[in-house]
Amino acid sequence: MPRYASHISIRRIVAIAVLAIIVPSLVLTLVGLKLTLDLKRQLDRSLAEQYAAAARARAEQVEAHVAAVEKRLKEAADRLDPKQAAPTLERFRSEWPLAEEVFLVDARRLLEKLPAPEGRDAVLYPQEPDSAPPLSETLLWTEPMPALARAPQPPEALVASLRKYRERSLSPAARIRATQVIAATLFRTGKLDEAVAEYRRLLTADDVAVLSPSLAVLARYQIAAALARLGRGQEAVSAYLDLFADLVRERTRMAEASRAAYFKQRVQRDLEGLLAAPGVPAPERRRYDALCEEDAQRAARYEFLAYLRRFVLPRLEDQAPTLRLGEEGFRHLWDEFAGRPYLIGYTAVRGEDGSRRILGLKVNLAHLTDTVLPQVLDPGPLGPGVEFVVAGRNATASFAASAPFPSMFPSWRLGVVERRPAAIRRLALYNVILFPVVNVLMIVAIVAGVVIMLRGTARELEFSQLKSDFVSNVSHELKTPLALIRMFAETLEMGRAKSPEKVQEYYRIIMRESERLTHLINNVLDFSRIESGRKTYDLRLDDLADIVRDTLRAYSYELDKQGFSVETEIPEEVPETLLDRNAIALALLNLLSNAVKYTTDDKRIRVAVAERNGALAVEVTDHGIGIDEADLGKVFDKFYRGRDERVRATRGSGLGLAIVKHSIEAHGGTIAVASEPGKGSTFTITLPIRKTLTDGEPNDRKRMRDA
Repeated sequence: MPRYASHISIRRIVAIAVLAIIVPSLVLTLVGLKLTLDLKRQLDRSLAEQYAAAARARAEQVEAHVAAVEKRLKEAADRLDPKQAAPTLERFRSEWPLAEEVFLVDARRLLEKLPAPEGRDAVLYPQEPDSAPPLSETLLWTEPMPALARAPQPPEALVASLRKYRERSLSPAARIRATQVIAATLFRTGKLDEAVAEYRRLLTADDVAVLSPSLAVLARYQIAAALARLGRGQEAVSAYLDLFADLVRERTRMAEASRAAYFKQRVQRDLEGLLAAPGVPAPERRRYDALCEEDAQRAARYEFLAYLRRFVLPRLEDQAPTLRLGEEGFRHLWDEFAGRPYLIGYTAVRGEDGSRRILGLKVNLAHLTDTVLPQVLDPGPLGPGVEFVVAGRNATASFAASAPFPSMFPSWRLGVVERRPAAIRRLALYNVILFPVVNVLMIVAIVAGVVIMLRGTARELEFSQLKSDFVSNVSHELKTPLALIRMFAETLEMGRAKSPEKVQEYYRIIMRESERLTHLINNVLDFSRIESGRKTYDLRLDDLADIVRDTLRAYSYELDKQGFSVETEIPEEVPETLLDRNAIALALLNLLSNAVKYTTDDKRIRVAVAERNGALAVEVTDHGIGIDEADLGKVFDKFYRGRDERVRATRGSGLGLAIVKHSIEAHGGTIAVASEPGKGSTFTITLPIRKTLTDGEPNDRKRMRDA
C-alpha cells in the first residue's frame, strides 16, 4: 500500500504525458527529419545539375576557343602560294601559341603517291630543318696510325718523331693523322698551349672536314677544353658555344646521330660549369639558352615529322576522299605518340591553282592546359571553393558533377570539384544536423519537464497526505488531553474522589495534560509563524547550561513517570551567548519528548553540554528504536514521519524537529543527527558563541544587513 492515496494516479499521468507529449514529439521529429533529408537530396540533385550544365558550357567554350584558332589558320592558308607557305605558317605559329605545329599536304600527291619535282613527298610544310649533308668517316676509321706512333717511347720523342714524319709525308691523310696524334699527346702531357696550336693547325688543314667530320668536332672540343684548363674562360665559352651551335644546327656533317648527340651532351655539360662561374657576360648565357631552346624545337619538329609521316599521313590518305572544300570546321584525331597525347586537327583548303590541299595543326596541349583552361574555366557564379578540373575519361576522382568534351577531346572529362561545400549545400547539411539536434533537445526538455512535473506532483500528493495526517494527528492530540481534563474535572466536581491522594493525582493529571496541550498548541503556533515569516526571537546574553538544567527540571516529572533515567554532563560554567531562552528550551523539550516517545526498553537518556571550537554543543542521546538511514535526510522536513511502523503508530504532528531546526538556524547554529536502527539516536545542537549580533556573522551577510 502506498503511504498516500489519491484519485490522481502517477502511472496515469505518466501514460498521458508519454501519449500526449513525448510520442507526438518523436513522430514529428522523424517526419521533420525525413522532410529535411528529402530537401537535402533535392538540393544536391539541383546543385549537381547546375554544376553539370556549367561543365558542359565550359567544355563547349574550350572547344570554341580551339575552333576559333583553327578558323584563323584556315583563312591564312586558303589559296596560299607554295613559296609563301613556310613564312606564312611559321608566322601563324609564332602568333598563335595554341598551334604548336602546322602542316600542309598536297592531297593529289598524297593519294597518287607522286613526288614533287624537287623530290619532296606530299608534305608541303613543314620541311626537315636545315642541315649540312652528312659525310662518311673514312679517314678516322681507315687511315692506319704511323708505325713510329705505335712504338713505345717518351712523349717528347714521340712528338718530335711525328713532326718529322709529318714534314716528310706526301699523304694529306697521313699528315692529318700525325697532327691528331701530336695534339692528343701534347694535351695528355699538359702542354695545352702547344696542343691548342696543333688542333688549330689540324682544323686549317686541307679537306679535314671532308675527310673526317668527327675529327674536326673532336679538335674543336679539345681546343675549348684546353682553353678552359688554361683559365681563358671567355675564349673557352665562345669556342664551346660555336661548336654547340653547329651541333644543334647540324652543320658538322657527321653521319651518325649518336656521335653528334654524344658531343652535344659533353659540350652542354662543360658549358653549364663555365656559365655558372662569376664574371661570364650575360649575352653568352642568353645565347646558350637560345641554342638550347632551338635544339628542343628542332627535336620536337623531327618528332612531329616522324609522327606525321608514320601515323597521320596514312590516316589522311583514308580520309582525303571524303574531305570537301568549304567544309565547316576541322576534323580531329586524338592519338598518343612517344608517350605523349596528340590532338591533330585537319581540313581541306584550296591551293593557289584551285587544287585541294589538306591543312592541319597539332594543338599545343601544354599551352591549352596552362594558359587557355585557367582563363576559360573561371568558376564565376558557382561561388568560392568550386573549381573545374580536367581529368581522363576513366578518372576515379570524386566530382560533384562532370561532363565530357563535345568532340575534340574524347579522352578528357571536365569535372567540378568542391574544395569546400557550396553555401546551399552547407545550409542543407546544417539543417540535417541542426533539426535533429534541436528536436532532441526539445524532447529532452519535454521529458525533463514531465519528470519535474511528476516529481512535483508526487511531492504535492505526499505533502497533501502529510497535511492530512497532521490534521488527524493534531486532532487526536487535542482530543485526548481535552477528554482527560474534562473527565477528571467532572470527577472532582462531582466529589467522586475517595481520598486526598486521589484528588492530588487528578490535579496532577489535569496539569500534565494541560501542559501537553499547551506544548502542542505552541508547536502549531510556532509553525504557523514560521510559515508566514512572522516568527521572531528575543536574543539576549544567557547561560546555555542553565537553560538545559531548567528544561530538564521542568520535564523531570514526565521523565520519572515514564521510568526514564537521565545522565547529564553539564559543566558548571560555559560562556554566555545570545539566546532566545524560550526557543532553546522548546527545542530541547521537543528532543526530550521524541526520546521518550520512541524508546521502548532501554530507558536511558544522556544530555551533555560542551564547548567545542568556539561554539557550544548540546547532545541528546537516547537508546530507542533509532532512525532508518533512508529517513535521516528527511526527519527535519515539516509533516514528515518515518517509515517505521512503530513511528507511525506513535502519536505526533511531524512538526517538532522542523521547528527545532528553524529555531537553531535562527540562532546561527546547526543541528545534526546520528542514528542506527535499534540502537538509538543522537541529536547534536551547535550554537556559536556571540556577544553581539555581528559576532561570527559572515562578511557577505554583514554587508547585506548593513545595506
